[in-house]
Amino acid sequence: MASKIIILISGFLILAATSPSVAVSIEKFKSLGEAERAKAIEVAPLAERDTLRKIDRHIRYVAKFEGEDRFQAAKAEEIIYERGLSPLRLLFDTRMQLWDQYTAGVRIANKNAGLALDDRRNVELAFKKRSDLLTDRYLSLIQLLLRVEPSKAATDLSENAWKWNVELRARYHLNESTPEQRITKDEMDAIDRRMDSIYEEVDRLKKVSAKRFQEEYDQFPDEKISPPLGR
Repeated sequence: MASKIIILISGFLILAATSPSVAVSIEKFKSLGEAERAKAIEVAPLAERDTLRKIDRHIRYVAKFEGEDRFQAAKAEEIIYERGLSPLRLLFDTRMQLWDQYTAGVRIANKNAGLALDDRRNVELAFKKRSDLLTDRYLSLIQLLLRVEPSKAATDLSENAWKWNVELRARYHLNESTPEQRITKDEMDAIDRRMDSIYEEVDRLKKVSAKRFQEEYDQFPDEKISPPLGR
């Protein structure tokens, strides 16, 4: 039987043999098993093997993260870390943890006070709405940080975020170890106001165009991204 060859043309792999040619899209190549991909790379023209190997490496690397979404999240975190902006991401992460602490404390207080079930349900609905807003703000912050140019202003903001995060982590642990000193609504409101101000400052520092951001993001090596422990 004649040996098969694979030719990459305009995003398609053309599998040629003695039978009529069969076009296999790049997406089809991505859906192949590891052994099948290895075989496809082996019989591909030399000029196309690097492209196929890169796709194959990416697929195997993503598998270590148990999915593309987790891989992309880890990639964003690594890029932000390289730019020295991780304290800002960590600060907003701490804010979400404090919110969880606050809501947990309110639930306990409401239950102990004998608050009617319907009223407790209304409180939960309000908590859910606020939690969704905080999650959206956190995800939006990640996108903004990926487009912040290195600058003194960005460095100063990051350093200040680090200092404040240390304070908030101390408050978080105090709340964990001393339940009677639960975080209050006034504290959460003050934290939210300051967080909103920081978010606006990050937005002002956003300089990188969407096109340039995408180019830099796509070129960031998979190998720089640390897989989860044990993978």
